[in-house]
Amino acid sequence: MLAQLYDDATKLNNEEEAAKYYRQVIREYPKSTFAEDAKAAIKNFGKTDEQLIQEFLKKNK
Repeated sequence: MLAQLYDDATKLNNEEEAAKYYRQVIREYPKSTFAEDAKAAIKNFGKTDEQLIQEFLKKNK
C-alpha cells in the first residue's frame, strides 16, 4: 500500500502524505480490514515504539 511507504521511517518517512493515502483507503473501502488498519496507523502516528508497546501491554492485560 502506498501509504505504508510514506509511513515507513526507513522509506519515505512522511506521515502527512501517509495520512492522505490512509484516509483515501478509509473513504473508498470503509468496511474492509484495510480501513481498520489505516485507522490504527493514523492513530499511532508520532508514537514511539515504547509508547506502542505500553499501549499494547495495557490493552492485553
